[in-house]
Amino acid sequence: MQEQLLHLFNANPQGAIVVSLFISIIIAVIGVIPSVFITAANILFFGFWEGTFISFAGEAIGAGIAFLLYRKGFKQLTSQSLSKYPSVKKLLYAENKEAFYLIFSLRLIPFIPSGLITFAGAIGKVSLIVFLLSSSMGKIPAL
Repeated sequence: MQEQLLHLFNANPQGAIVVSLFISIIIAVIGVIPSVFITAANILFFGFWEGTFISFAGEAIGAGIAFLLYRKGFKQLTSQSLSKYPSVKKLLYAENKEAFYLIFSLRLIPFIPSGLITFAGAIGKVSLIVFLLSSSMGKIPAL
């Protein structure tokens, strides 16, 4: 996948940033596809710092869009699907500082799917601003 992205970036260098951001948003909305291949392609094509920044921006924007879509579409669902992840289930009732620390710490744990954290935050009580700040900060070490 990384090779195809690099080929796409090379074929259209003027639109490479837009393509990268779009793919990151799609990955965030789908919620189960790892974003490591887009990060690697960004770093190889744009260089370390610019590639890392573009990957960070794509993940942050994607998480925000996914949060809004999930909140709009799934707010009515019960938390039964989250019962396998008790720490994620806590997020349903968390607000403000508690929600910030939960989202931040859950983003640091590599085996919890990113989409699950976004989904739990979206159907829970956390505000968009708290979600965006904590989610973005929690993604920095992974990048």
